[in-house]
Amino acid sequence: MNKKEIVKTQNITIDYSSLTVVINSTKEEIKISLNEANLLFLLYSNPNRIYTKDEIYTQCWEDGSVANSVVTQTISLLRKKFLTHNISIIDTIKNKGYKSGDRLLVKPIKRFYLLFSSVLILVSLFLIFPIFKQVAPNSITQNLNKVSDNIYVIHI
Repeated sequence: MNKKEIVKTQNITIDYSSLTVVINSTKEEIKISLNEANLLFLLYSNPNRIYTKDEIYTQCWEDGSVANSVVTQTISLLRKKFLTHNISIIDTIKNKGYKSGDRLLVKPIKRFYLLFSSVLILVSLFLIFPIFKQVAPNSITQNLNKVSDNIYVIHI
């Protein structure tokens, strides 16, 4: 595999010689393994190309003694490392393979805000409910007197 020393994208800079990826916005460094670096350099050398799992395996793992499931494991580990920085590092193209991602993810909604909004909705419903509650008219005391088997007379 033809390796470059540094690949710079909009959100990250991959440094092959030091096995680090720098988050451009924060200048924070993330350590990566040699296999992770090989995989990133392959994907980012042709950012629009989709690579199959087998292509990645043959080009990034020179040791043929490992199973090609190592590709999906490595991709999973890389995604976890960059998820904490809200960066999608690798995109999965369904039924085709993988390509470079390099895009910021929308920050997930914090649990506190989700809980707060749920409680607010429930409180609002309980406050509004009595407005729509139907008010029963004043009760009239009624007495039923049985005249015959199926006939009753009302006395008010």
